[in-house]
Amino acid sequence: MKSRLIIISLALLVLTLTAVSVIYQNNATTPIKETVSTNLVPPKNEPATDYSYDLHFVDFVYDVNSRFATTITKEQLLWATSILDIVPKKAGWDKLSVETVMVAVLKGNEELLEIGSQKELNTNQLELLKSVDYSSNIYIKTRAKNNDSKNSRLEDYAYYITIVPEKEAIYNDGHSIFMAYLKEKSKQLITHLNEDQLKAGKIVFTITKEGHIKNVHLESSSGYPSIDAKMIEIITNAPGTWKPAENADGEKVNQKLVFSFGTMGC
Repeated sequence: MKSRLIIISLALLVLTLTAVSVIYQNNATTPIKETVSTNLVPPKNEPATDYSYDLHFVDFVYDVNSRFATTITKEQLLWATSILDIVPKKAGWDKLSVETVMVAVLKGNEELLEIGSQKELNTNQLELLKSVDYSSNIYIKTRAKNNDSKNSRLEDYAYYITIVPEKEAIYNDGHSIFMAYLKEKSKQLITHLNEDQLKAGKIVFTITKEGHIKNVHLESSSGYPSIDAKMIEIITNAPGTWKPAENADGEKVNQKLVFSFGTMGC
C-alpha cells in the first residue's frame, strides 16, 4: 500500500513539473529586433523637410540648353526688318493687327526697351537689336487683335528669345552622355524632397573658345542650397571636352548655356 502511494506521488510530481515547464515556455518573451531611427536633420540654411509623410521621388527636371527655348542666330537677327522675321512662324503673328510693339534686351534684372507701333521695326528698335551679342536674351511683345479670331478685343502676346551662335557648342561625347553624367552624380541628392519646396534651379556656365567650362554660377536656387552647391560642383568638374561654338565666319566664340534642374521654370 505504501509503495502504491509513493508511485502515485512521484507521478503527480512529474505531471506538476511538466505543467510548470509548459507554462514558462508559453510565457517566455520573444526577442524583438531593435529598430534604429535616423534623425534626418537638414543642413544649415536648408529648408526643413517633413519626412513623416509623402516620401517619394519627385519629378526632378534636368535640362542643358540656351536660356529660352526659342532661339535665333545673330546673323538672322541682323537681317530682321520686322517682328515676323524674329518670332517663329508657328506663332501666327502674321494674322495680328498690332497696336504697339515692344522690343527689349534683358540685362540681369533690367531691360533696354524700344517701343513701336507696327510690325516693321523702327530705327531705334533696329539699333537696339544690332547691339546684342551671342547668348543675349530678348523679348518681343505686342498688343494686338487676332484677325482670325471672333474675339475683336486687344490681347497681349509675347516671345522670349535667346541669341545663339550660327554653330552652337557641342559636348564631344554627345548630349545624352553629358545628361547621364549629371543624373548619375546627383541621384543621391533627390531621393527625399518636398515638391512644395522644390523650385526651378538654374546654373549658368560658359563654353569658351577653347572648349572649356568656365564662369559657373547660380542664377536661381532650387530651394535647396545643398543641391545648388553640389550641382555647381558637378558642372565645374564635368569630364570630357566641348567643341566650341562658331559664328557665321567660322570663328570660335564663347557661348553661355543654362543647366535647369528641379522643377520646370520659365
